Amino acid sequence: MKPKTRILWMQLHAYIACFFLPAAILYAITGGLYMLGYEGGVKAEHEYHLELKGGWPEDKSEAKKIVVEQMAQRNHHESVPDDYYLWEGKHDWFGFKREVLLIPEEDGQVELKIIEHDFWKQLLLIHKGFAGKVLKVFSILWGLSLIFSQVSGVILALAVKKIRVNSVVSIMLGLSFLVTSYFVG
Repeated sequence: MKPKTRILWMQLHAYIACFFLPAAILYAITGGLYMLGYEGGVKAEHEYHLELKGGWPEDKSEAKKIVVEQMAQRNHHESVPDDYYLWEGKHDWFGFKREVLLIPEEDGQVELKIIEHDFWKQLLLIHKGFAGKVLKVFSILWGLSLIFSQVSGVILALAVKKIRVNSVVSIMLGLSFLVTSYFVG
């Protein structure tokens, strides 16, 4: 590899690694905390019992219209999260800042529940992909940068004659460990 090409690879490797370092630290910390059982908590929870004139909304868009209207009436001007689930008969909008549920009750009423996540839970939910479109795209780009960093690191290692053999041995050891882990796990 020509010296100018090697320097270009080194610069790309370094700048991309530096740009995504904060994301790497965030994901390492939140992933580690999650593996240790820490999932964050609830900052605030609001429950409202409602009587709906039209009965229980079966349709997602109809339910969201009711939720948005009821939240505005109760001075909750924050947005309803994008991710939606129909879960155990409940309408559930889930995001990294809050969760909004519309739950049928036995007496014909409906419960509107707004759960505000604390800071640590928000960080964990970013890690799990509930972070809105911009952070999701950033996370995908970070994942691609990890692949680029690995590939560029291997290219640089294989370009240096002094460490080429040890680099190939290291790649083979890594592959062996991965295959063994798969069959053992």
